[in-house]
Amino acid sequence: LVGSVVMYLLLFLTAPLVAHFYNESKLVDLVRVVGLSLIVSAFYNVQNARLTKNMEFKLQVLIQVPATVVGGGIGVGMAYLNYGVWSLVVMQLGSAICAVLLIWFLTNWRPSYFFSWAKLKAHFSFGFKMLMANSINSVFEDLYNVIIGKNFSASQMALYTRANSLKQMPGTNVTAAISR
Repeated sequence: LVGSVVMYLLLFLTAPLVAHFYNESKLVDLVRVVGLSLIVSAFYNVQNARLTKNMEFKLQVLIQVPATVVGGGIGVGMAYLNYGVWSLVVMQLGSAICAVLLIWFLTNWRPSYFFSWAKLKAHFSFGFKMLMANSINSVFEDLYNVIIGKNFSASQMALYTRANSLKQMPGTNVTAAISR
């Protein structure tokens, strides 16, 4: 949670730089609002990891499917009402909030208010390396998006993003299923 708040604050502060980079002033508010999903997801991720560890995949599906349907419904409704790109932002945020509410209502585990520096050190040494590896991987995976988004129109970027996600969908789904 603390990490996600720090990441959100960095995103909040750098939102004007992102907007300036893309010459799109609307991005300041969009980035700041969509970034809230970092904080919302922090309330979900630990419990979801516990469900994966305990192999409670049915419960994960019972949480993810309704959250996706609710978020998608909000997004489609807002798009129908001509909210434009805000439809996508609120869809993502709505889906994350719904998933958090469902996981907190359907599971009985709650974090304790006990903090251990010893456990932090043990987990940090492993987790920090994982964070750095995943961050480097994300930077290189998303570098194309940055370059295309900067040099081409939004519609061309959207076409590239959709085509790339469709290309990766089979491999991503198979990898996710096997890794679980």
